[in-house]
Amino acid sequence: MASSTLIFPNQQELTQSVINVAPLSNLQIGKSIASKIHSDAVSLYTRGTELYNQQNYKEAITKFDTVLELSPNFVEAHLNRGASFLKSGNYSKALEDFESALKFKPDFVEAYMNRGVSFLKLGKYSKALADLELALKLKPDYVDAWFNKGALFERQGQYEEALLAIDEVIKYQPDNPEGWYIRGYLLLHLKHFSGSITATERSIQLQVHNYDAWLNLGTAQVCLTQYSNAVKSLDKAIDIEANRPDAWSSKGLSLIHLKRYDEAIHAYSQATKLKPELSKAWYNRACAYALKGNAEKAIQDLEEAIRLFPNWREDAKTEPDFNSVRDRLQFLQIVNGSKEFSVSQSTNTDTKYASTNDALECEQEAWQAYLDSEREREEVYRRLANS
Repeated sequence: MASSTLIFPNQQELTQSVINVAPLSNLQIGKSIASKIHSDAVSLYTRGTELYNQQNYKEAITKFDTVLELSPNFVEAHLNRGASFLKSGNYSKALEDFESALKFKPDFVEAYMNRGVSFLKLGKYSKALADLELALKLKPDYVDAWFNKGALFERQGQYEEALLAIDEVIKYQPDNPEGWYIRGYLLLHLKHFSGSITATERSIQLQVHNYDAWLNLGTAQVCLTQYSNAVKSLDKAIDIEANRPDAWSSKGLSLIHLKRYDEAIHAYSQATKLKPELSKAWYNRACAYALKGNAEKAIQDLEEAIRLFPNWREDAKTEPDFNSVRDRLQFLQIVNGSKEFSVSQSTNTDTKYASTNDALECEQEAWQAYLDSEREREEVYRRLANS
């Protein structure tokens, strides 16, 4: 059967979505540690907050700079400028502001949470966990902190620990659709497919217009060989966002299993159109063409797949879908290596996988998810056991 490699719901997107910055601090005159706040600072602070909410972080920082020049002990301004730096990706500067906020107000729970997020973004997981724990000690029902604690564990591949944190989110907010979606995502990685389906269906009940939730549901259904249901779920994802290749690719796999080869070819064509370097889509479309009896196009697609990712050659040697073309000279040349391909020959180079040990490990060990943190991979690939 065609390669059962699936694109799991995007891990990097998950991590970004659950890292929540504390809401901007509301100004409470009289409670600030500053004995007197300059009158101009208050209006500038308000304007800075407006700019932040408009996602104009650069201008917001400029306003908060002026606020702090006028009133250096304005603790809320330190928190909000730090949040602006955090949203801008300047994590070191963000840390400075959160530390200043905590200097003036040692029990400032939002500052602990945001400092933890800064450490998390910098990959300093021990420090991030310590700050998130402090935030939760001060405020046990702090949902954003539980989300971020889950993100911390998820980023390290500690899915069971992440699940415990997300369960706290659901305990405090039972109708939080993101909490249920992430629960389903984590259960998927733990291979608890039925539980993943249940959690994801709950997320969809709460928020139906969610591409990633439908993709998550379709992926779990594929894992349980519920191919017809998977096609329906993946169609829902495509209806929401048709310009992402992962749902098209997963749909193609389900359609091959259902022997709906023309539809599978169409799905993989959409995937390769959206992401030409997606080598497994070329490989699986080759399988669909071979199963349909179109040897010429099957070999053509296989050649492109191997050009993008040479390790497909080994899969093709034993792939039963290619039995109809196995005796053809061009096929033998491709899979036996007598026809070599240079990565530079292709205009669609899959540089993420062509020469990495990660790719080899993924091929050798089923179910091994991996993430190259240096390159911030957009997708997590997982090898499923052959159906």
